[in-house]
Amino acid sequence: MTLGVDELVKEVGKEFLFRLDLQNMQSVDLSQCTRHFGDQTSKTVSPVTPGSLLQKKAYTQPGSYLVDVMCLDKGRQWYSAAITVAVTPSMVCLTAPQTLKCDMDKDGLADLCDDDIDGDGQSNRMGLISFERADCSVDT
Repeated sequence: MTLGVDELVKEVGKEFLFRLDLQNMQSVDLSQCTRHFGDQTSKTVSPVTPGSLLQKKAYTQPGSYLVDVMCLDKGRQWYSAAITVAVTPSMVCLTAPQTLKCDMDKDGLADLCDDDIDGDGQSNRMGLISFERADCSVDT
């Protein structure tokens, strides 16, 4: 059993497509699988069907995430696999920050790329904003 992904590196907010490959396990009858996404979220599927072997996940924070899957067969034997993915800040911050218009604290750094969007001197989490809205509103 192996855990695969469509790409190993993506930007904040972009979906990874994880797939569980069950090569050489044709005779194993899995009853449930749990994926841990490395960001304190998980997803359990039961029963395990061909469609449940695929899972989409988008991350809200840049970083490196260890994604693991644990599966239990009907004979109560466990199987596991893992993969590490990387999430980068939005590429627009690196390539075309002048195209962004939202700058809450008017410091010249677009909110999408700013780790202190309100200018209070307290660092906000990078990735707090994963896309720029037309009205520059922010979910809190």
